[in-house]
Amino acid sequence: ESGLFLLSDALLGTGDNGGVYFDNTGNVSNAWQNSDAQAWCSTFASSNHDSRELAAILETTKSDDAFTSSTYSVPFAASENILNGDKVFFLSAEEAENSAYGFTDDNARIANYGNSAGVWWLRSPYADSTIDAGAVYRHGYVFDGNVYGDWAARPAFNLDLHSVLFTSAAVGGKSLGTMGTLSSVSDYTGNEWKLTLLDENRSFKANVNGYTSASASAGGSVQISYSDAQTGDNEYVSVLLCDSSDTVLYYGNIAQNSASGTATLNIPSGLTVGNYTLKVFSEQCNGDYKTDYASAFQDISLNVLSKETTPQAVFTAADDNSGTLSDVDASMKYSTDGGASWTDITGATATVTGVTADKDIQVVKKGDGTLTVDSDVQIIDVTQAAQPAGLGKTDCTTAAQNDGTITGVDSTMEYRLSTASEWTSISGNTVSGLANGTYEVRVKANGTVLASEVATVTIGCLLYTSDAADD
Repeated sequence: ESGLFLLSDALLGTGDNGGVYFDNTGNVSNAWQNSDAQAWCSTFASSNHDSRELAAILETTKSDDAFTSSTYSVPFAASENILNGDKVFFLSAEEAENSAYGFTDDNARIANYGNSAGVWWLRSPYADSTIDAGAVYRHGYVFDGNVYGDWAARPAFNLDLHSVLFTSAAVGGKSLGTMGTLSSVSDYTGNEWKLTLLDENRSFKANVNGYTSASASAGGSVQISYSDAQTGDNEYVSVLLCDSSDTVLYYGNIAQNSASGTATLNIPSGLTVGNYTLKVFSEQCNGDYKTDYASAFQDISLNVLSKETTPQAVFTAADDNSGTLSDVDASMKYSTDGGASWTDITGATATVTGVTADKDIQVVKKGDGTLTVDSDVQIIDVTQAAQPAGLGKTDCTTAAQNDGTITGVDSTMEYRLSTASEWTSISGNTVSGLANGTYEVRVKANGTVLASEVATVTIGCLLYTSDAADD
């Protein structure tokens, strides 16, 4: 029913032939209950399993029907509730020849000594003698053995599947890669597995901005907030990414030894558009061949949307910190502070201020949140012209004459009186006809190049005295 029936693939015990007695108390009994065989199973369970593993093993109560096995075995009596709350037990004679459990009554084995593997106990009493109990002979058939025999154990139990969160390969099944990056889960062709069991003592919580759903594009990311995670060297916050059929596609870790915080989960670039589930949990990863323990899954619905086309906007600088964006529309937004804040575009062009060469301009086409997400960011590289250098001047000859000049300029520059608001383009290597005063000169804005910082030039007036009035 809810249990997974498991049987040891090896013969266990000590001594040359296994060393487990069915009953060695002197009571001369082949009853399973209170036998040494049952005690061995109980001790094996408690000494070889963590308490959390034991909690995942179901107590089994079962009656065994009367059974007559094959030619090379013997009849066994029925026993009412021979298993009565046992967690670990031996097989019955009937189970040891049940094809549904993977066994066959292969009489040819009796002549095939190459298959010899040792004798192992069953739990069934022998009907005709109280000192004999069922066993499987080394060549594969069921027979009766003396309860004083020191043979091998092959324990079985029923695992509670509700306690199993998932299984992984016993070796390398969980790749602890880069935090925030998921690894694909490929088909496993091996036959050695390990379990990740539910740890009821964990009260882990996770969400995305307070919600249990998120939208992102393949290759994008989501921010997962978590709390009440266990901490320690082997403690992680982990994620399974599952498709709409709950098949695990990816696994990875987003945090290590961290009780709470917000972590970035990178969405694999290979995901197609559709609905997925992120199963976020706190887990203890104990290494190859060791059981792992985890909290209950915190499910977050993930809607993987297509990404809008990246804009191809054009910026034309107009000043030392402003300009115009063209080839844009009202579905876009821009940022001049490195993406810290965004301004919606309302038309076919946008006047942009606060532009700097170190922050550039970023433009995004906004997603609708239902079918699409924001595009990749278009980054427009903005530079600033170098401040003019090597400027010269000649002062006015008199205050009344506008014959001052600025030299060392060229046609890439413009000038203005420091008290003026408008700039005048320079067409040659000299600006002439200037009145006395302070002038600003800069390299003009051009394309994505901002106007330079200003250089100042002060035109003076040459004043002089004369003795002509005394003549």
